[in-house]
Amino acid sequence: MLSAITFALIGLYAYLGGFRPIEVTLAERDDYQLIGHYYAGEYDGDSLRTLFFEAKDLISSGELEGNLIIVHYSPVADQDSISIFVGVAVPDLPEVLPTHLEHRTLKGGKVIRAEITAHSFVRPLRNKVDESMEAFAMERNMKLRSVVLEHYLSEDELHIERLVE
Repeated sequence: MLSAITFALIGLYAYLGGFRPIEVTLAERDDYQLIGHYYAGEYDGDSLRTLFFEAKDLISSGELEGNLIIVHYSPVADQDSISIFVGVAVPDLPEVLPTHLEHRTLKGGKVIRAEITAHSFVRPLRNKVDESMEAFAMERNMKLRSVVLEHYLSEDELHIERLVE
């Protein structure tokens, strides 16, 4: 019985993408056009969750076209405070920007991108993704900027980008 449960859990883990590798590549990006909310202060899961779902609603309602994005300006995990932008990366700016939202442009350029295709329940831990990206950069004698961009493309597709200096 125990082996049947174990086999079923391993099957579920595989089905959700838990065994899929992190694909790390070098890419060139245009400037990022971002619309959403900037947040700086103490880490507050409830406030961040609210901003995340507000941004998600902007896409699902059709108010904005693009993908959900979180930009970490202070990506060090053990800090007491954070500095992030939560919103939508848009291909083109809308003619009229919703009044409650902020527009930011983030300079593009060469990026190292980690592509993760797995459900959020089984995605690799962030430190493993960071290690993969840093190793990729080191092998190519590249230095990464500290800004981290998380593109939530679908329920099971996440791209994490770091700009190359």
